[in-house]
Amino acid sequence: MDSQSQVAVALALSLLGGLSTSFGALFVVINPAPNLKMLGLLQGYAAGLMLSISFFDLAHNALNSLGFLKGKLWFFAGVLFFGVVANFIPEPTLAPISTDKSRKVYIK
Repeated sequence: MDSQSQVAVALALSLLGGLSTSFGALFVVINPAPNLKMLGLLQGYAAGLMLSISFFDLAHNALNSLGFLKGKLWFFAGVLFFGVVANFIPEPTLAPISTDKSRKVYIK
């Protein structure tokens, strides 16, 4: 590919990404009362997609420089480390704790 076609492909992909972001934002702006469960689901999906793209971008170079076995071992060591850290961080809850039947207390 020559440099002009590479620039054209890069601009086309940037335009596609910008239009996709605008299209997604349009749903949020048009909807008068968004469903928080659906917004949370979509936010989680977007975060997972961005993390997987970053991972696959970095994994190729890491596996080439470290080797397959060492790269996989460090990956799973990182997974275990973050699993242990996530286990010690409490999840916030908004579930009511009923101490008295007449009032409800919410934990933040």
